[in-house]
Amino acid sequence: SPKAELAHLGEAFNTMVEVFLFFDKNGDGKLNWEDMVRTLNETNPRERSPAYITKDRFREMDWDKNGQITFREFLFGFINWIGIDVDE
Repeated sequence: SPKAELAHLGEAFNTMVEVFLFFDKNGDGKLNWEDMVRTLNETNPRERSPAYITKDRFREMDWDKNGQITFREFLFGFINWIGIDVDE
């Protein structure tokens, strides 16, 4: 039903906000590469995130190539990764 789909979409968006805020440690509304690597490594110290993978993902999200990722870039980058068709 449309109501259930809307509720699911709301939950997914809230999760995206939570993930962004998890990486945005200083709360400035932007992510940088070093903070992403540090956060991933702090979260699971036994399993270091390979820097090249993190850097590749960062480049995919940093659409304007200014070295920072806004929430908008983060959201669109994630949509691109999981293959959501925005026309659906």
